[in-house]
Amino acid sequence: MKPKTVILMVVAISCGLAASYMTSRLLADRPEAPPEEEKVMVLVAKRNIEMGTPIKNPQDWFKEKAFLRGEVPQGAITDFSLLKDRYVSKPLALDQHVTQEFLLDKERVGLAPLLPDNMRAVGLRVNMSTTAGGFASLPKSRVDVVWTKRTTDGDGMTKIILQNVLVVAADEDMKRQEDATRGRVASVVTVAVTPEEAQRIILAQETGTLGLILRKFGDQQKTDTSTITVTDLIKGDTKKAKRVSLAEAGNGEKVPEVVEDLPPDVAKKGSKVVRKEVADEPPPPKTHTVTIYNGDELSRTVFILDNDNQVTRTEVTPANKPAPAQPKEAPKETPKPATDAKPK
Repeated sequence: MKPKTVILMVVAISCGLAASYMTSRLLADRPEAPPEEEKVMVLVAKRNIEMGTPIKNPQDWFKEKAFLRGEVPQGAITDFSLLKDRYVSKPLALDQHVTQEFLLDKERVGLAPLLPDNMRAVGLRVNMSTTAGGFASLPKSRVDVVWTKRTTDGDGMTKIILQNVLVVAADEDMKRQEDATRGRVASVVTVAVTPEEAQRIILAQETGTLGLILRKFGDQQKTDTSTITVTDLIKGDTKKAKRVSLAEAGNGEKVPEVVEDLPPDVAKKGSKVVRKEVADEPPPPKTHTVTIYNGDELSRTVFILDNDNQVTRTEVTPANKPAPAQPKEAPKETPKPATDAKPK
């Protein structure tokens, strides 16, 4: 090998070694990159959530959002299972994280979220005697509401103003007791009603007393009822309702069912009160008669009047009947002259 070639090889190897050495020095002097910080998935709201919203399926209301571990909000919830069957106690905005401060359990949520749709809760002042011994105050019961009022004339009345009403709470208890064979002594019973029914209850409570009648489970029937007064109790006449249809009496004859004030001739068949239909005779119309005498004949015009004494129609009798004979006046007696002469 030529000496020139050897020299070039030695120079090339020396340059490579020098470049490698310089590169390693530069890398050694370069600062190390910090390791990537760990991220944590936090649950945030998918949309604006109103206060009182029940969370039955958390995935419908919340989503995961990545936060650096050092930037995770204090108390933020990261597990969907912690949200199930909870209630939102404060409004949540879009992408806002949720904490325990925004959640309530069923036991602490109160009554409002548990009401049926379009219903209101209203309280009734009651006692043991007005709640069927306390059984009508058990939550989840169905009751009729009775209003009783005394009048200034010494009489009184009572009437069922609402039927098939749901009891949602007795005092502050919203749970039905396990032993339902015993009633519950409560001072206030809360029921779920419509806004109009709530107004009726409040007005009735201010003008009289209210009682609850316990209904059988599953009984959805509403019956026509009437107002009962003290006079009705004294007379024993409490059968009041309206005529609704025809039923069959004991002799096979069709008679109308009656649910109204009935006379003493009421007949009962089974559970239906029936009587024979009695046609009401209309009152006689008001009339005004004008009689015209024409010689020995007369004619009459009868004017039919309404309740306002306005003429509705007229009936004319032709002049073909002789006029009744006028009674002749008896001859007047000539008074005898008075005399004071005494017989001799």
